[in-house]
Amino acid sequence: MTMSIKKVDLWTAHLTDRPGAMATKLAILAEAGANLEYLHARRTPEIFGKGLLSVWPLKGAKQLRAAEEAGFTLSTGPVVLRLEFPDRPGVGAQVGLALSDAGINVRGFVVMDILKKGSSFLTLDNQKDADKAVRILKKLK
Repeated sequence: MTMSIKKVDLWTAHLTDRPGAMATKLAILAEAGANLEYLHARRTPEIFGKGLLSVWPLKGAKQLRAAEEAGFTLSTGPVVLRLEFPDRPGVGAQVGLALSDAGINVRGFVVMDILKKGSSFLTLDNQKDADKAVRILKKLK
């Protein structure tokens, strides 16, 4: 299978769990010209009243400066891979089984069909697992 695999440099910021907290940070990035392809916001159940906002990509000095001023930092935690592939039935299962067979525990997996093209964000625990996943996924038929 023809699959494009790209590591995502994820930027994250902590939020206060209240209306407008996410929008305020996103507005700062938009004003700096950021055109986001990935945005994930969630509450953090482990810390009551807080949330986490993750975005990608941020490019250029102006966007990076705005991100830092808004409280974003480059994530050093989980590794996110962006996968693009021809849309066909069973690709998610194929990816999941290949990684499972290799002993890789998937932390998060989102798959979308956009104009007959599959697009996915695969989150892994660390760089070692991500490197192994890339080698495995490149071999899929």
